[in-house]
Amino acid sequence: ALTDPSINIAIPSATQEQNPSEKPAAFYEAELAESMAVLKELQRQIRVVAMGRLGVGMAVILCIYRLFRTFGSVAWWIALLILLTCFILLLRRSGDLQQKEAFESNRKKCNEQELGGLKGQFEPFDGGTGLAGLDHPFAFDLDLFGPRSLFQRINRTVTIGGKTTLAN
Repeated sequence: ALTDPSINIAIPSATQEQNPSEKPAAFYEAELAESMAVLKELQRQIRVVAMGRLGVGMAVILCIYRLFRTFGSVAWWIALLILLTCFILLLRRSGDLQQKEAFESNRKKCNEQELGGLKGQFEPFDGGTGLAGLDHPFAFDLDLFGPRSLFQRINRTVTIGGKTTLAN
């Protein structure tokens, strides 16, 4: 069966480059670099939209001033409506960008924590303090819960239900 030419078995050589996901540190470093680059671009876009909002806001104030000075000219009403529409669109864009920035900031934090965890720094992770069952005679001897515990090393949960399930 091993000599059958229809069976194609590829044996990776030692010189071939491994997939970054096979090495956790390389994976988290690549993810961290990507999230930092995206975060930097999002912050630039947020600044541009903020400046646009400031400019449109000042134009709205000028338009309102001119509207009262020209006793309600139709051209100024149209300009005011257009500027208010632009301002609302810029506000929505700003909100969307801030949500994306918060997501990327959390992604960056998670990758930094995972890199720290690979180096043995588990302090950012919840140790499950308060979850230790008093009914088990060896629960405190085995360091299952609390700082520097097994629970802290394997815990990546974010919900109470997930934490409880992991603890059980």
